[in-house]
Amino acid sequence: MRRLAVKFGHHADRFHDQQAQDLDITTIEMDERHGYAETKAQQQWDAVAIDPTSKFLVQIEVGPRDATLIERLMRSSAKRLKDPQDLVLMTDGEASYRTLFPEIFGVPYSPPAKARPDDFRI
Repeated sequence: MRRLAVKFGHHADRFHDQQAQDLDITTIEMDERHGYAETKAQQQWDAVAIDPTSKFLVQIEVGPRDATLIERLMRSSAKRLKDPQDLVLMTDGEASYRTLFPEIFGVPYSPPAKARPDDFRI
């Protein structure tokens, strides 16, 4: 059963690589999550890039949670986009996104201003 899962997984990966090209996406959400592979001793992180409107999975990368994982996610995602310079990036605020964004997407990273409680008083 495991052999079939691996075989179909590789096929699905190649199919996604072929089909997910020139994506017309203007907003992308990137995040990482923690999980386990087989046992709790085998901890893994996966990083995902998703179009928040359609929920289309643009890219997924697996590995230790560090700047390298995030860089792989961002570079692979940028290659799939039709116009990577016209992009709104939504993240959890991990510092690697802020530092890598200008290098990979070619435009400055400008996070939205934080709302203060006084902003909502009438």
